[in-house]
Amino acid sequence: MNVKLVPYLFPTNLEFLELIFTLGDTSAIVRTKKALDAEAEGVSASTLYYSVMCDGSFKYNNTRSLKLNDINDHAPVFSKEFIQLLSLSLVFFQAVAVGERVLQVTAVDGDSTPENNRLTYSILDPASGDFGVDNSGAIILRKRLNYNAVKKYNFVVKASDNSGLNDVTNVEIDVEDFDNLNPYFSHTTYQAFIPENQAGSFPIIEPEAIKAQDGDTGINMTLIYSISSVSPDKYRTTLT
Repeated sequence: MNVKLVPYLFPTNLEFLELIFTLGDTSAIVRTKKALDAEAEGVSASTLYYSVMCDGSFKYNNTRSLKLNDINDHAPVFSKEFIQLLSLSLVFFQAVAVGERVLQVTAVDGDSTPENNRLTYSILDPASGDFGVDNSGAIILRKRLNYNAVKKYNFVVKASDNSGLNDVTNVEIDVEDFDNLNPYFSHTTYQAFIPENQAGSFPIIEPEAIKAQDGDTGINMTLIYSISSVSPDKYRTTLT
């Protein structure tokens, strides 16, 4: 009786396996010809199928399977597309709603099984409480942005697998001002002095000339001044 691997069944798998048999023996050994990698091309679903033929006074085939146990030998890697995206300026208006997704980060893990390629994301300390990240890699706004308080955020996002293998990437977010603040005067009260029966601008204003500025410093829109009320009312038409 002769024993051999069937060449026409699962032919791509024969590059990984060989059968050792000596005529007269009652058993044969199937062994690997090279190290197996569960993620290698040609290995399907981490299982190798092969068929053994016994050729003697009668013939029969026996199909068997070799299950590969995936080991965690690949660390997560942030995708090149995301790294290229970070080379651009990420700008968000401060009016972005709390709870909204502002960015999606993506890392990939080359291991073949969910136990080894499932990823979790986190923001490393010192982390801003203004942003969070969920396990899909979505960066979520946790607190309302305030341009006048923080104009730029810099933080590090880490992707980790179950064994702790990880990769990190830097995130920079610029905040763009939004017209949500009223103008304000430099002083709450001004005093002007003008001689009786004299027309024109006030020669003296204390503590300084009337001046206001836009509360939205990043926009600093042009301000328009007007007189809203005059007391006594009889002087309304004399002031402009």
